[in-house]
Amino acid sequence: MHSLGFLSHRDGRPAAAVGHYTRALALLDGLGHSYLQAVILEHLGDALADADRGGAARGAWQRALDLYRAQHRAAAAHRVRRRMAGLVGLDA
Repeated sequence: MHSLGFLSHRDGRPAAAVGHYTRALALLDGLGHSYLQAVILEHLGDALADADRGGAARGAWQRALDLYRAQHRAAAAHRVRRRMAGLVGLDA
């Protein structure tokens, strides 16, 4: 599902990507794969932002940021913070 989301997003279909990423997260729910969940949440935020859903993107990125911080993944956390900062003035 994550790969399908990634490919859909790169193909210019962010709404389809959102669906795939959401399904990927549902499949991981309860399995304890927080490392992969963080990546999927980041990509979900990217797709949501490209689908003009800034508020939802911010929520996904915040969840990814929380996981990245808990995992001590500083570079990834910094990348997500930059994306969140780029939403200023967009749909909240």
